[in-house]
Amino acid sequence: MLAKHLGIVFSATLPAHGLVLAVSATRLELSDAANPATRPIYVDFHSDEIKRRLRAGKRGNLARAIGLNKRPNLSVFDATCGLGRDSSVLMGLGCRVQACERQPVYRRCSKTA
Repeated sequence: MLAKHLGIVFSATLPAHGLVLAVSATRLELSDAANPATRPIYVDFHSDEIKRRLRAGKRGNLARAIGLNKRPNLSVFDATCGLGRDSSVLMGLGCRVQACERQPVYRRCSKTA
């Protein structure tokens, strides 16, 4: 359904131009078919960066910026979620998060518990 909404066509061959959503052995990634030298975009919720931010807990910069150290169990609306890294950290710290991105590729809003 999302593929239809975004106008994504499934194909076994790579197009000469446009964005390509590819499934590899380890992840889902978005790349530019016209410029294969560019690195694909993907998110890794198990990356060392996210693990480090979760270990920092409520002392971390993001948690302190929203006041999580003073008010536990916050509900947060992430209006610029991008690939969802901050949202995933906030969820890992116990927040209820609603994330939304206005970029057409990510435009679908989602609620997370």
